[in-house]
Amino acid sequence: MAAGKLARPSELAVSHCERSAAISPNQTTNVKLTYFGHCAFRWQTPAGVTVVADPYRNQAGRYWFTRLFPEVRCDLGLITHAHFDHDAVDRLPEAASILRMPGDFTAGDLQIRGIQDLHSGASRLRHFPNVMFRLESNGVRFLHI
Repeated sequence: MAAGKLARPSELAVSHCERSAAISPNQTTNVKLTYFGHCAFRWQTPAGVTVVADPYRNQAGRYWFTRLFPEVRCDLGLITHAHFDHDAVDRLPEAASILRMPGDFTAGDLQIRGIQDLHSGASRLRHFPNVMFRLESNGVRFLHI
């Protein structure tokens, strides 16, 4: 694969995820989930709110990804922490709002809760600030860590 090629997302049907008790198992949720690779996902709610989490990029001197993160349409960008493989905000639209912090946020039919966490992994990265994001729309709930 050439380094300049864009990643091809794969769309996943949302059928096996946590649902609130008010949703019956046979009810359609109409929440669309797209996986771009590594930790990058896009959620689109029934009302059309679109969120992209953790867009990736290569860092100078570190060549991890064989494809560029695609330019995507979104309303919100979620960045869990400030590492090159999670924070390519330059690949998101200029008008997108960027969330990097804990707290409760609402956009249309989407509720987001940012939860303060610490990065795991190599000892030099332990205790590095990280935010987990819980997204909920139409009775479907995700936790992005």
